[in-house]
Amino acid sequence: MNNLLALLGPIVLIYIGLALFFYWKQESFLFHPRTTHADFQYDFFYPHNELWFDTPNDGRIHGLEFKAENSKGVVFYLHGNAGSLRDWGWVYKDFVPRGYDLVLIDYRTYGKSKGRLSEFNLIQDALFVYDAISESYPVEKRIIYGRSLGTGIAIQLAAKREAKALVLETPYYSIKDLIGRLATFFPLELMLRYPLKSYQYLNSIRYSKYIIHGENDQVVPYQSGLKLFQSNHLGQIEFVSVPKGQHSDLSNFNEYKDLLNRVLV
Repeated sequence: MNNLLALLGPIVLIYIGLALFFYWKQESFLFHPRTTHADFQYDFFYPHNELWFDTPNDGRIHGLEFKAENSKGVVFYLHGNAGSLRDWGWVYKDFVPRGYDLVLIDYRTYGKSKGRLSEFNLIQDALFVYDAISESYPVEKRIIYGRSLGTGIAIQLAAKREAKALVLETPYYSIKDLIGRLATFFPLELMLRYPLKSYQYLNSIRYSKYIIHGENDQVVPYQSGLKLFQSNHLGQIEFVSVPKGQHSDLSNFNEYKDLLNRVLV
């Protein structure tokens, strides 16, 4: 018995240590922000405006706005987990030439945005900014767009606000589904501070929903996006597969271009 306790003791201590390390460091696993000085000047080859939003929950959220000629509406874009608007602003090339204004924001700790990160704050910031820009566009001219990490935020936003359509690029069923295979021995339901359970909100969205996912995605597995699609039981939804697509190159494929051409009308 004493020999068993002597053997198990170090194993238990190692397990507890790893669990605590994961719990306290999970933000660094999920979020990879690129900070930007407040006076940084963006070098996009298209006119743009910088936007600032002081949210009720002590956030200072920075955004960019690109305006199209003869605008058909606006795309509110929630980006992935790495970089900042300095990197993501270039997506204007996919939306502005198709006649849509584009508004992007940096999450707290990203770019010029400030504030404490939490799932609650991420969602509340998105709601606040969406409500602010919605004053200039009727509901039938508003599109919510989420990419990678941003899809979990976009889905919760879309479940609470009306729009013409929701587009999800490389989405996940939940963060637990995304990382569960790498940490099957941890009680993730108790440990995750950013569960982002996309599947819980998808059926609350009654307007058009679109999912596009690359079959060779090595970051967010194709099966996680497909599982999210299969969890939908209410409202119109479409799943677009890109057979040779990976995580960050979908804009190079005709399936992506065709989807945008159909949605951005």
